[in-house]
Amino acid sequence: MLELPNTSVIDGNAIRWGRSGDGPPLMDQTFTDEIQDRYRRLDCPVTVLWGEQDGWLPHRMGETLAGLISDSPCIKIPDAGHLVQEDCQEAIMAAVLKRIGGNG
Repeated sequence: MLELPNTSVIDGNAIRWGRSGDGPPLMDQTFTDEIQDRYRRLDCPVTVLWGEQDGWLPHRMGETLAGLISDSPCIKIPDAGHLVQEDCQEAIMAAVLKRIGGNG
């Protein structure tokens, strides 16, 4: 059986990922801006899912991302925050099944 770490371990890893020691966050819009013009080069189907309750990045960013990557709209996932894969796994599975089933 899979044993999950307690939340303090997960939170600690998230903090380390977001910062280098006591320095500034490692994530910056500049990194996104540098590659944004390459999104259209993706040659595979893309569906952008966005947590409707995302308190970190607003939904308009998901809409912009979807417009840059694909012709499909950004799909809002109710009751999901920034980590849709944690908050609503069934929405991800539904989107994948729809896409591979040819209905996407």
